[in-house]
Amino acid sequence: MDVMGRVSGAAGQFERADSLLRAAVALKEGHLGVTDPGIAESLLGLGESLMMQNHLEEAERILDRAHRLQVAAFGSSDARTLKSQNYLGFVHFTLDNPRRAEELLRGVIAKGDEPELRGRPEILDARYTLARVLDYYGNHTQAEVDIRAELRRQETERGPDHSKTVDVALQLGRNLVSQGKLDEAAAHYTHVRDVYERVYGGESVFAAMGIYSVAQVHHRRGALRDAEEAYRAAARIYATHPSSSRWHAYARVALGQVLVDLKRPQDAERELRHGLRLNLGGASVDQEQVAVARTWLGRALAEQRRYAEAEPVLLSAYDSLAGRSHMARQAKVAARHLVALYRAWNRPNDVRRYEALMSEAKRQPAR
Repeated sequence: MDVMGRVSGAAGQFERADSLLRAAVALKEGHLGVTDPGIAESLLGLGESLMMQNHLEEAERILDRAHRLQVAAFGSSDARTLKSQNYLGFVHFTLDNPRRAEELLRGVIAKGDEPELRGRPEILDARYTLARVLDYYGNHTQAEVDIRAELRRQETERGPDHSKTVDVALQLGRNLVSQGKLDEAAAHYTHVRDVYERVYGGESVFAAMGIYSVAQVHHRRGALRDAEEAYRAAARIYATHPSSSRWHAYARVALGQVLVDLKRPQDAERELRHGLRLNLGGASVDQEQVAVARTWLGRALAEQRRYAEAEPVLLSAYDSLAGRSHMARQAKVAARHLVALYRAWNRPNDVRRYEALMSEAKRQPAR
């Protein structure tokens, strides 16, 4: 059951993976007792599957239990313990607890100073995971160095088409998009899409991830009709996988943004509301993505001259984003949409207010 659950998770069949891994945990508990460290491996597989479905609070509880079992049985320097600590650091990152994530990951990295652990894959995995944290919170230059190092390692050990290698290539593509290096990002994303489609099938969750990534490059380049087509393709595939509602929501919101820019605000409103329903209906709500969706929903409403409806939507989005330093770019977008709203609504005092906030944000040093 444990092996079948892991295989199911690797294939994107997360609900089946959950069922099998929960059964494996229950059997181990019944035969070995609830404190046996042998339970931890099944818990790690279950925690990873739950993370992929955005069930983050439960994933954190599961992974924390696995880590505690391994610390008690093997000590803090055992490779198995370091692996679970790495997983736990990543889930805290996805829960938007960057300090705790960095603390856990740097704790693993520090173990690399011990001679017997130097060069261990668990240490290198933690460096890569920390790079993902740094990348998300705006330190793209340092993150790129470590992500490239991880990509070279995976290419050497596993080959360019291995799923693990392709996952790292996907992360490097995201990093390059954040830095505006779109040509190189496009090359990585195209490779990722092609490998995912070949390995997992054209209707798989992973294929949708590849298509969505290519759509992002189209979007950033201003190729809006190509972006629309690719986002629609990704959203259609995600819709057939109920456990992927998080990514389905992302695709719908991105599609809505493109439709706003294509001057189709009614179509945009429909997609953005769809994305919001998916996100708000999930087990773990991604508040930052909700705020981004509301930013563009407010813009779509304003484009339809529904100013009184647009204002509270945009204000709530701006207030949510302005308090998060790593979301500064999205906060500026919300402020820009507010300026456009108030200008169209003939409210010059409010126009000046948000123009001033935008100017102040430009003067602040970059993180």
